[in-house]
Amino acid sequence: MIVKLGSLISEYSVRNKADEDIPVYSVTNEQGFCTGYFSKEVASQDRTTYKIVPRGCFAYNPSRINVGSVDVQECEDRVIVSPLYVVFSVDEKLNRRYLLHYLKSDITLTYIKAYASGSVRDNLKFSILKDFPINLPSAEEQEQIVATLDGIEHLIALRKEEIASLDKLVKSRFIELFESKSWETVRADSIMFNMRNGVSPSNTGKYPAKVLTLSAITQGDFDSSSWKDGMFEAEPPIEKRVTSSDFYMCRGNGNKNLVGAGVYSKENRYDLVFPDTVIAATVDLQRVCLPYLFHSWMRPSVRDQIEAGARTTNGTYKINQGVVSNIELMLPPLELQNVFAAFVEQTDKSKLCGEMEVAA
Repeated sequence: MIVKLGSLISEYSVRNKADEDIPVYSVTNEQGFCTGYFSKEVASQDRTTYKIVPRGCFAYNPSRINVGSVDVQECEDRVIVSPLYVVFSVDEKLNRRYLLHYLKSDITLTYIKAYASGSVRDNLKFSILKDFPINLPSAEEQEQIVATLDGIEHLIALRKEEIASLDKLVKSRFIELFESKSWETVRADSIMFNMRNGVSPSNTGKYPAKVLTLSAITQGDFDSSSWKDGMFEAEPPIEKRVTSSDFYMCRGNGNKNLVGAGVYSKENRYDLVFPDTVIAATVDLQRVCLPYLFHSWMRPSVRDQIEAGARTTNGTYKINQGVVSNIELMLPPLELQNVFAAFVEQTDKSKLCGEMEVAA
């Protein structure tokens, strides 16, 4: 049976008018209800305007629900959240975990992104949320669905822990092989050449092509699925397309920790164009292997050089080819780099096997 969500939820807008000493929480997409986000600010603020969230009620950040910042409060008898949050209670006919899975589902997030509005940030009003359709099966069926989805979430969480452990193992191996000895240091432009910025789409373009988004570069490993359709003034040439012999770096980002982030593709992807916000460099594979360069690029000594060279304009941190060229990197023998690359390949296979097990 399909019903409107508004028939099952009611806004709960009770303020902490008595200024009771109630724990302050926030809601994030990663952690749900959590403490600490407001800990440094709340002491000097008027908490009488903060909203109370009893156990079993929901709260969401109107400007962040589009990425899943919504949760049911199961931490304490009562907590308070910023007055900007929306708080609501749930009818007994609706299993709260079932509702939470619904609110975080891809279908609902699509609804949210379609109907959220705002001049600066998208916001989802409670009146709009109430109009969303939801399938309301029997209580028994809801419990079965929740058990299945909770089980899948548990497997995913375990898999993330395994991947994190493998990543730590790779970092330890890198330190063991390379940071226990002194190696030759070289400038990046001695092993990386043909540096060039990408090309970005144009509103007046006539040539269609897939263009990478920055998340393809800044999220760790190269993500070939992070692209969008673009139109270009001219057919993007081969040197502006993704190959397996290039190293790609984020040229500008509002987050200083992400500017200069570098990745490589394990395969040629001539169908993908990299944008002007990315610097590409062809790597001298006779002197350095890409797995080694990738992990070396993440070391604190390199990050310090990147951030020291970054300049900010209007809140965006930027580096240029000159900054990249001057970065000092240690260069151990290629044979030792290949030993490390083989180790990385084995851990990648372990990750892939785990992903296949979860999918099965």
